[in-house]
Amino acid sequence: MSVKCAATTVMRSAAGGHAQVSDVALPGLGCWIDGSRLSRTILCSRSASSNDAWDAVQHADDDESGRRHSPAAPHHWEVAMSELDDFLTPTLARQVEAEQALINGDPGLRLAMWSTQDPVTVFGAEKTVIGSDEARQVFRWLATRFSNLSDYRFELVAAGASGDLAYIVGYEHIAVSMDGGPVAPLTLRVTHLYRREDGEWKTIHRHADAAPTGPLRSADASTQ
Repeated sequence: MSVKCAATTVMRSAAGGHAQVSDVALPGLGCWIDGSRLSRTILCSRSASSNDAWDAVQHADDDESGRRHSPAAPHHWEVAMSELDDFLTPTLARQVEAEQALINGDPGLRLAMWSTQDPVTVFGAEKTVIGSDEARQVFRWLATRFSNLSDYRFELVAAGASGDLAYIVGYEHIAVSMDGGPVAPLTLRVTHLYRREDGEWKTIHRHADAAPTGPLRSADASTQ
């Protein structure tokens, strides 16, 4: 029996307004987390299948005599969420700011956020490169291709942190001109990997490609 948790994440547009509301799943943690830059709230509710779900967690460590011991699970859960929050809150804010700047023609913030210590890899929508120096060249080249950014939203899908490694997965929703063409919408699904170096989270990998245009399939949908 488990407690079901749910939360909402609020995204920002390039102009600074609220843009989108979505649920954010964190696999492995057994809960949902608010990925908003504005707040950090965990909302837990009773299981839809049982009104005693929370009581089951609270009493999980009762012994046969009925004496209650301090449950270990909530403590470990709080530690895991604290570790994730310490990573996600500042890192996602820096990532969004860096991507907006890059698409506005300034690669400086992305360059500052990326590690200069190999291994560093980029499996991008335009280029695939291996190595820090090669990645930095690509970032400078990309910045020359974009102009007239009218919207940038990052839709957080999942995130995790353990020790000195972490990841963020989501969708980038962009409206921008490429190579002098008309402003057009673009959605990329992206994965970023991070490594903590001297106490600071540095990006070490980016994988980005165009999001499928078909309807999303649920996890239990047929794969045929």
